[in-house]
Amino acid sequence: MCPNLKRKFPFFLILILVLITVSTTSGAPTTSLTVSVIENNSTIMEQVLDYKWMEQNLPVVGDGITHYYHQGPVFQGDPWNPNESLNLRDMGAIKGTSVRDICTIVGGLEDGDEVMIKAADGYHVQFSSDFILSPGSHAGPLTIAWYNGAESGAGERQGKGYVPEYFTGMRLVICAAQNPETKKHVFGNTDMNITLPSQAQYFYSGLYPSTSGLSPKWISEVRIYRGGFMGDRSAPIKDTPELIPTQKSGLSPIFLLVFIVSSLGLAWRIRSES
Repeated sequence: MCPNLKRKFPFFLILILVLITVSTTSGAPTTSLTVSVIENNSTIMEQVLDYKWMEQNLPVVGDGITHYYHQGPVFQGDPWNPNESLNLRDMGAIKGTSVRDICTIVGGLEDGDEVMIKAADGYHVQFSSDFILSPGSHAGPLTIAWYNGAESGAGERQGKGYVPEYFTGMRLVICAAQNPETKKHVFGNTDMNITLPSQAQYFYSGLYPSTSGLSPKWISEVRIYRGGFMGDRSAPIKDTPELIPTQKSGLSPIFLLVFIVSSLGLAWRIRSES
């Protein structure tokens, strides 16, 4: 039995390395964006911008003190919740760069263009150039956040400081004006209904409006499609309302530690018996 186990010994080491790689790369915060212009299915221009360059060279949205909110699904009563009082998602006290300013780096937006904001995990959302250039009083600048000055009061933990310490960044946040009733900066479900066409709105489980679905984390790409996006509009589904606080994505550090210790113990026994 020992020779067979000895032959399998490298497998355990490989498995450990694979798991470590998955835990450190899956769901990792992003620190740069690939900004591209696509016309007739061909990329005609491309730039890579890191967050430091954006902070130093483009206008900054947010002050790192003011908290911005999106809204999750409302399961009881009016799902649009016009007074923006239920299931608010604190996106943190962010600072970031507007998508509009990011697009100027590759020539800006034209009438009929559509912009895809894509996350490292494949999730993506699309917005018309009209919305990005003129979001209106019910929305606000579409912003890619690279800094969080304070944790959210409840819900998902995001980390503080610049990315990667801000570990849900870079994140897409619609920085709405202050609601005079709640005194909070909320891009709510009714705001989404007023400002976005139906194909650009997000519905949890296909039924409940939720602007949280328009705030993907780990943004890695901004794509400008000249004349509009003509491909498959489907995206990986966000199948949880994120009601439970979460930490950094990837394997649990405790689980990983236990697995490594167990594997090393097994490897030690194999070597001792061989």
